[in-house]
Amino acid sequence: MKGGEITMVKHLTTLFQELTTKEFAVAVVISSFVSDNGIIKHNGKEVTGKDICNMLGDNYETFNRVITKLTRKGILGRVRIPDEIFKFHELKHFCVNPFIYEVKNPKKEIVEHFKKYKWDDM
Repeated sequence: MKGGEITMVKHLTTLFQELTTKEFAVAVVISSFVSDNGIIKHNGKEVTGKDICNMLGDNYETFNRVITKLTRKGILGRVRIPDEIFKFHELKHFCVNPFIYEVKNPKKEIVEHFKKYKWDDM
């Protein structure tokens, strides 16, 4: 995915019921940044919450609070994944929960990270 395309979000009704309006809006907007492996990217490059906030023209402090809440709820996360070139070096990646977002080939570290949240048995 190059970014800009909407990725299918599973459990849309449940998300709508459990998240605040702002959290739900951000969770849906994030879906357009989901790569095939679950890492959040735009035009093939990894992006941070701050990058997305800047693209949307939102207030960073407010946006960051929402990202933090979504992370606590297991919608988003920062996951350590071994570097593809330097195998002994791990990088933290901004990722989505593959049990919520339609992710074609999620990295195993991402799947393992999100198994501890309730979304995997839905």
